[in-house]
Amino acid sequence: MANEESRYIRAFLKGRGYERPIDSIRMLEAHGNSHSSCEYLYADKVDSKLKWFPVLDWISMHDGAYDMLYVSCCNKGNVMLPSYRSTLMYSIGEHSGAELDLEVLGEARSNLIVVSSIQKL
Repeated sequence: MANEESRYIRAFLKGRGYERPIDSIRMLEAHGNSHSSCEYLYADKVDSKLKWFPVLDWISMHDGAYDMLYVSCCNKGNVMLPSYRSTLMYSIGEHSGAELDLEVLGEARSNLIVVSSIQKL
């Protein structure tokens, strides 16, 4: 499944005119939540309990180790995220991975997925 998803991500980027090669992708696919006044969070199971963690912590952990970081989580609060060494792809608003697929297939254009350019440190 991850290989198929990475093909769709590459096709999405190509369709948006992104020309940099993407050799490595790290994906976070989870339930997400955010509020305009709060952080962007994702849910993970820890000791059989659902706990919330900042998406920025996940980005910090993987930034620079992969060409692309793909965050597939709802972001209802429209929180904007920074990216430093890795290119970052994430949603604005409610998110479904189907949006990515539909744009690649030419059936719809997603306004929910944002691609941040690499910033120099």
